[in-house]
Amino acid sequence: EGAVRATLDVAEQVDLSIEFGKYRLPVFQPDPPSGGGPAETAGALFDRLLEEGFARAYGADHAAARQRLEHEKGVIGELGFVSYFLIVWDLIRWSRENGIPVGPGRGSAAGSIVAYLLGITKVDPLKYDLLFERFLNSARVSMPDIDIDFCKEGRERVLEYTRTRYGSDHVAQIVTFGTMASRTVVRDVARVLDLPLAEVDRLTKKIPTGPNAPTLAEALKTDRDLAAARDENPAYREIFELSTRLEGMARHISTHAAGVVISDRPIVEYVPLAKHGDDIVTQWPAPQLEDLGLVKLDYLGLRTLTILDRALANIKKRGGTPPDLDRLPENDPATYRMLTAGDTAAVFQLESEGMRKLLSRLKPDVFEDLIAVLALYRPGPLESGMVDMFTDRKHGKEKIVYQHALLEPILRDTYGCLVYQEQVMLISSALAGFSLNEADNLRKAMGKKKPEIMAKYAEQFVAGASGRGASESVAREIWDNIVKFGGYGFNKSHSTAYALITYQTAYLKANFRAEFLAANFSCEMGNSDKVKELLDAARKSGVKLLPPDIRISGWEFEPEGDAIRFGLGAIKGTGQKAVLALLAARDALAQASLPYGMHELCARSDPQEVTKLTWEAVIKAGAFDYTGHNRGAILAALEAGMSESQRAAADRRAGQSSLFDAAPKAKAGRNASATPDDGIDDSKAFGRAETLRAEHDALGFYLSGHPLEERAGLFALLSSTRTPELGSRAPGSEILIAGLIVGLAQTVVKSGTYAGKKMARFRLEDLDGNVQVTVFPRTFDQYKHLLADDTVVLARGKLDERGEEPALILEELMTVEDALKRFEGGLVVQLAPEDSALLPELRSTLLRHPGKRPLFLMVTGDDGYVRQVRVVDTRVEINAELAAQVDRLLGKSRVRLAKF
Repeated sequence: EGAVRATLDVAEQVDLSIEFGKYRLPVFQPDPPSGGGPAETAGALFDRLLEEGFARAYGADHAAARQRLEHEKGVIGELGFVSYFLIVWDLIRWSRENGIPVGPGRGSAAGSIVAYLLGITKVDPLKYDLLFERFLNSARVSMPDIDIDFCKEGRERVLEYTRTRYGSDHVAQIVTFGTMASRTVVRDVARVLDLPLAEVDRLTKKIPTGPNAPTLAEALKTDRDLAAARDENPAYREIFELSTRLEGMARHISTHAAGVVISDRPIVEYVPLAKHGDDIVTQWPAPQLEDLGLVKLDYLGLRTLTILDRALANIKKRGGTPPDLDRLPENDPATYRMLTAGDTAAVFQLESEGMRKLLSRLKPDVFEDLIAVLALYRPGPLESGMVDMFTDRKHGKEKIVYQHALLEPILRDTYGCLVYQEQVMLISSALAGFSLNEADNLRKAMGKKKPEIMAKYAEQFVAGASGRGASESVAREIWDNIVKFGGYGFNKSHSTAYALITYQTAYLKANFRAEFLAANFSCEMGNSDKVKELLDAARKSGVKLLPPDIRISGWEFEPEGDAIRFGLGAIKGTGQKAVLALLAARDALAQASLPYGMHELCARSDPQEVTKLTWEAVIKAGAFDYTGHNRGAILAALEAGMSESQRAAADRRAGQSSLFDAAPKAKAGRNASATPDDGIDDSKAFGRAETLRAEHDALGFYLSGHPLEERAGLFALLSSTRTPELGSRAPGSEILIAGLIVGLAQTVVKSGTYAGKKMARFRLEDLDGNVQVTVFPRTFDQYKHLLADDTVVLARGKLDERGEEPALILEELMTVEDALKRFEGGLVVQLAPEDSALLPELRSTLLRHPGKRPLFLMVTGDDGYVRQVRVVDTRVEINAELAAQVDRLLGKSRVRLAKF
């Protein structure tokens, strides 16, 4: 009570008046000239930078660009935003000068010629029909919003520069509030009321979760099981009563991922501040700050910029000439061939399976197609038929029709389809006489879909178009088309700027594949699942990932010939400090001309930094395979090496050294074959399966082999398709795939017919990739005895393509052995004319596996006809060994089962 009274006493003494409707924008102060003298004014600097940019971009005379520039300058000056543009220009200038990659722009800012000439964006708005009014509407005054993409690793340096430039008390990051979600609030309330944890778990498991989950109050009305659980106990009723009142309230604070505020005076004069970790944050979130007139900038960290920068560095490191990303050849054939083929792993914005399918249908061959692809790959265009219309018109399957001649220059690049918001604005202006500010208001109204507002604009549009020579019927037809497709329209400014990054990544992958993929691997080192995805993509495109090698590997992945050398930083259980210490020890051996033996490396490594866990990890990953010893044997000898490391460290601390350290040593290099035996006993070697398990522990995936490889031929026989081919199969197709269960996750159904029943999801991994499998309750109980990680199974299911990637709905699960027992058909071997010399060996192979299954030969004759012939005198047993032997003899995909 005393604390509450004291708080009220303080509040009554406070007289606070907050002024709204005024911008708190710092006035940009240009740096004084290096030779001395007064600094330019902000306005003079603004004009000079624009004229210099104009000369670079357009030359001495470009009427349309000049007219656009003068218009934008007038609006920016009238609204008082010159300093805002200079602040953004200065941040980007400093970042580029200090080696921090900056994106070519994002959002509506790419529609401004001022932003383009200042170097804030890299897209010419005149070339791509981008509109300033989409960015800044003088009829609806609001602070311009320029979001900036920085290299993810350089973002903190930019933030530090901002503090230095404007004063740390004028700069703060923005708070965000985490709220109490349904399960979280029940847990919190139950903890306060001392409910036992086991009971809390039982209650919360009944609460539905997910992005579209109902609120707790809604769930209690519709979910009978949840309501029944609440009514079991008066204590439960109290928990749920309190929780429904608290749900959605702020629970904790965090720092906004991108938002930064810069003010003209110390921020504490406008808004209370707080310390969150190492960050100083505002106590009010972004919407309130904007109401106060404070300037918010979004410093976004974009990993793709880091990847591009590292790819260029890789090219330079190999002695090549890195291309200028701002001046890449337009419409590079190799790039578009790659995109059309769906080879888009690691290409910005184009990685999903759905996007690959769209690219293979659309077959982009010009940059404008890429802009369209990014705008079209959204639910609205995909479901409305817009994508089909665009694709058919591009390839001449449907006639391109313009309802009025004024529409042709606006819709030409999109084959007469209405794809962008800017096209809506341009049509309204060119055909119906709207000012571009009015056209932007129309564009916003379409998003809100308010009938009374749209009716008003419809009459204005039809009247304006009729006044420009269009018949009323044509005007209404065009308006109806705008209403139908314009609501799906995308911001072309944003799509164009991001299409530029898309093209840059695609160009580097198509023309500098190893360097580009190595950069991707390095940027994803901490995520083994992502590294595995990249590994699969690299293998498909013919790029080999070489194993880690202590003599050669660095911290990051590096291109090596046409392959990529594994980076030690991606090995689990290491860490940068330990790896760099290990590399320093390696370099010391090289300088001393000593071979890279484990004991020598141990002796020169600080055991405080390179621990036993680090050594075990790099050995399990295969970094010492060059010695010719098995990983198990090397691990068994590690203890002696670590002891030597401890003794050497103690000697170094005591200032002692061995008399033999100064003696000349045999020359050894990275390819040296001579290595000390280090007391390694090869009798302690791992078996193949144990080696692969150890490798998986260290890397998170298999690199040097796969547990399924010995049964590859048999799996090929049993499977109706390989995982990479699933995208080409029709939805609903019955699929058979043999593979390994990984990533099994079991859950309890929260509501509906199967409430309380278990279901599961896992990935089924074959030698070529993996596919998500969903096991619904109706099949879970039947096959739960087989559901365990690392179990080898044959799955039969229906192909489900409702998500981003193909997936299976499980119908049946069985062991490979059971599958073979149930099989009632025979073995079919496909032969080509050139296989005639192999027939004696094939016959010997088949006879070594006598059994009950009939044998058929599919023979392609010289005339090209294929004939199936049963070998009457031969029956075989179908097993993994036979399948592997036939694979080795004839090659893959030449043998299959006749009936299942």
